[in-house]
Amino acid sequence: MKTILELLQKIKDEGIKEIEPYLNIGHSPTIGDMYEGLMSKVLNTVIEPLNKLKVIKGKIRNEDGKYSKQLDCMIVEGPAEKLPNTEFYIAKPEQVLS
Repeated sequence: MKTILELLQKIKDEGIKEIEPYLNIGHSPTIGDMYEGLMSKVLNTVIEPLNKLKVIKGKIRNEDGKYSKQLDCMIVEGPAEKLPNTEFYIAKPEQVLS
């Protein structure tokens, strides 16, 4: 592999191959979770070396305590609040980069 793009493409292609045998599972949320997990894996490969950045899923809570809709993939800077017994996080608006 010569470029980061080639590395990311390889990770994506291998991830899709892992998912394909399960596409007949008949549960769209599960299939969506598999693809969202793959996207997080690809993004984490790029941003992990940047230390303060992390790919998470969850919600954004504003200063008034109101929550956004569910977000499947956010790139955040700094620590986010992890919801108990889940893989979901709560981030502040100023933490969310994408």
